[in-house]
Amino acid sequence: MKSKDNLALIDSQSHTYFITTYSTYFAEHLAGIDPKHFAILDTPKNRRLKASKRSEDLLCAFRTNMEIWGRECTVIVTFNPVTRRKKLYDMTKKLDRIRTELLAFRQKYRAREPQWRNAEAITNRYRKLCEELHISHKFYTLTCTDQTMSFRKNTAEIEAA
Repeated sequence: MKSKDNLALIDSQSHTYFITTYSTYFAEHLAGIDPKHFAILDTPKNRRLKASKRSEDLLCAFRTNMEIWGRECTVIVTFNPVTRRKKLYDMTKKLDRIRTELLAFRQKYRAREPQWRNAEAITNRYRKLCEELHISHKFYTLTCTDQTMSFRKNTAEIEAA
């Protein structure tokens, strides 16, 4: 459905509207909008949350415009604090797993175990681990010298994510 012709056809129809979801993976600048710019939505669920004194869990939205598929479109970005907390928890678990694996990588590299002597191979294993966990390889920086391997957490990258 990413065709300008298809969108033009939909727009030419009266009472037909094109609505889609669009991952912030393709629009990272939208994912980085400060939640203070979002407005609380008036929904039945939000009303129930307010009544039960759970105002920190209210669903919010931010409205803007963006060019998508060659035309200006209205974009609504939603923010769900519950989902955010879950994502942060999952990311923390993934970062802990990567750190644990990197400690094992370092031990094997120091011990000069077979297949653990090549810095490039270790970097490739690290990137593969990150791909498996669906997390950026930029979160840690690896450095290998003749006898030592070190890694450093890139807090700026993690905070941006």
